[in-house]
Amino acid sequence: MDRTDKKKLPLSFFPGGTGNAFVRDIDFLDTKKALSRTLENKKRKIDIFLCKTQKKQFYSFNIVGWGIPSDINFLAEKLRFLGGMRYNVASLIEVFKKKQRFANLQFNDNTIKDNFGFIMACNTIHTGKGMKIAPFAKLDDGLIDLLVVRNVKRLKLLSLFTKIFNGDHIKDTKVEYFTTKQLSIKSEKEYPLNIDGDNKETSPITIQVLPKEIEIFN
Repeated sequence: MDRTDKKKLPLSFFPGGTGNAFVRDIDFLDTKKALSRTLENKKRKIDIFLCKTQKKQFYSFNIVGWGIPSDINFLAEKLRFLGGMRYNVASLIEVFKKKQRFANLQFNDNTIKDNFGFIMACNTIHTGKGMKIAPFAKLDDGLIDLLVVRNVKRLKLLSLFTKIFNGDHIKDTKVEYFTTKQLSIKSEKEYPLNIDGDNKETSPITIQVLPKEIEIFN
């Protein structure tokens, strides 16, 4: 996306990560299948997110997480010896810590000023190790799937975590699920962001979907 000549090349993805959230969405979890599908030269265009903080502009193809997702990812890095289970263990620990953060969330015509457990902007269904965070998300619908959880009790957060692997968490009244083309998270303090599984940059942040911006083999 930062090429000076603006040339875009089709991309292929292979399951080399710990969580493999993106390849799970495009059914490329099996390496041989991913290679075979790539050699068939079948391509599709997908959305990505344009993200802007006070210091930097960058892009996202998976998720942008604020709040607990960033804490989980930061702790999971210290638990790499646990393999893929590190996300689950880190999630349980951070749920019990229950840190709350105040922010001004704006999207569509809505403004929500509150203490939040987490805010997640999703392009994919999955995050982490098989967590079905946004079960209605589509890679090419031109929309951001936005999940919001405000100030809830620890037991409620734990209950939501146990449901996240099959997507049933969105049935809970404490989980707000929206779609939007752009959003902003404004916070007085600089809180870390989880960008596609990496902790980098801090809020405040604005996120805008770029419809069908890149081409992938799929």
